[in-house]
Amino acid sequence: MNLKNVRHLREILVTDARGKATSMMQYSSQNGSHFRPNFVEVPLDDQARARELYLRWGGRRREGMRIGMTVIIPNR
Repeated sequence: MNLKNVRHLREILVTDARGKATSMMQYSSQNGSHFRPNFVEVPLDDQARARELYLRWGGRRREGMRIGMTVIIPNR
């Protein structure tokens, strides 16, 4: 994943067939001013790097919530 193209990041909880919840990162490459960006899952190899960037830009997911706040990364 090329982080230069990432404009939105968020954390979500995904539940598998057995009911186990796992935290995953999603991103969107749409312009930062886009009202409802389309998100796709960050590739597994890039999850840790995306989470680090998400936290650095102030992203958080409240306990009990399935979707964390969306962080808009400014144009570089």
